[in-house]
Amino acid sequence: MKIRKPSVKQMAVFNICAIIILIFLWYLVRPLRIPELWTAPGNIVSIDPLIDAKPIRKESRHITTNLYMTYVKETEVNSRWEKFTLGIEGFEKRAVLQSYASAANGDFTERDLNALGKALIPYMKHDIIKAAMVHENIDWPEQISKPIVIFHPEKFKTGRDLQVGDEVVALNGAEIDSADDINLLLKDKKVGDTVIVKVIRNQHKQEVPVTIKELDMRGKATLGVYMKNRFTFDGLSEDDVVSLDDSYSGESGGFILALGLIQQLEPNIDFSKGRKIAGTGAISRGGDIQPIGNLDLKVLTASRENADLFFYPKFQEDQVTTAVKKYNIHNIELVGVRNLNEAISYLTN
Repeated sequence: MKIRKPSVKQMAVFNICAIIILIFLWYLVRPLRIPELWTAPGNIVSIDPLIDAKPIRKESRHITTNLYMTYVKETEVNSRWEKFTLGIEGFEKRAVLQSYASAANGDFTERDLNALGKALIPYMKHDIIKAAMVHENIDWPEQISKPIVIFHPEKFKTGRDLQVGDEVVALNGAEIDSADDINLLLKDKKVGDTVIVKVIRNQHKQEVPVTIKELDMRGKATLGVYMKNRFTFDGLSEDDVVSLDDSYSGESGGFILALGLIQQLEPNIDFSKGRKIAGTGAISRGGDIQPIGNLDLKVLTASRENADLFFYPKFQEDQVTTAVKKYNIHNIELVGVRNLNEAISYLTN
């Protein structure tokens, strides 16, 4: 049988198709200019191995609390092919928007958000312990630092000469006690202005000139860095009370961990009564529950993990209502609370 040789025209069409396929494959696997962070429903994690109230009060007991943190899955996406495959698995990209990001250069990147979440862990640990102490009327001596630089957004040009760990003590000669002091001193500054920031770096004071190169998303001048005052307890290590490794990021576990500490400090009161209780929310030093991200996915996660009850920040009730409709959730009791006292009152009454 004689094999027919393709014509020149057929070969040209074949070559064009092959080139198009190769270009398309290259487009799919080519690295993204900036990696993206994609999320999906995750799992709930028992807080019992993560907390120990004995360093606070010797009479406390390490008991089974039936309390669970709620986490979503997160993964860094580096190509369009990964976006396609993860989309099939239920992952999706979430918008990242922070008011302190640069108006000129856009929002926080996903890498920024992840790095900031890890940088905030030591501060969250202190807030968790303090909130539990406030509820238990435990007055433990504390020390407070000046504002400390903990993070610099990668797109922000202002403040490149400031370093993580710098303790800001003065701005243009005026003494600084908090980030609010800095914002007040910068309120009339504009792009192109230079301020002198006095910092303590490696136990030595030095002056760092900072030129305002862009405004934040509110149109305000900033030093281009994220700062927080560092609280420390006298004679008490936060790591001995709250144990979180490098895999944890963000502040959304603060509320449920503080609730667990209170349960250990009051072992004769059974918060769970046999129920599987999940929750999410950042926590303030005074015990107020603060908003967090990806709440809809956390509601879905708690439902899929067969939790009986899920606590969430009351201020985000609209998001929970939307999630219930979107994912058809009916197998879990959803309770919005504003502070630890409301949650404990709900559980005990």
